[in-house]
Amino acid sequence: MNHDHHHSHDHAPGNYNHAFAIGIVLNTVFVAIEAFYGWRVNSLALLADAGHNLSDVAGLVLAWGGALLITLSVLILNVVARVFLREKNRV
Repeated sequence: MNHDHHHSHDHAPGNYNHAFAIGIVLNTVFVAIEAFYGWRVNSLALLADAGHNLSDVAGLVLAWGGALLITLSVLILNVVARVFLREKNRV
């Protein structure tokens, strides 16, 4: 008996905004705690690691901004294409 299944196995989310937001918030909280305690106990190692983790947060922010720009550019291109096609079909 031949039985075909045709459905998608794509489980990736449509966007990663929620993941970026969680990553940025958690890392920022960790940086603040680590920097505070590094300052309190005069630990240059903790302060240096907090600075390193802060650069990780900056990387996440830049990556999220890039992802948002790609999404925005795709939306703008879709609108421009629709307007162009609508005007072309009027003629």
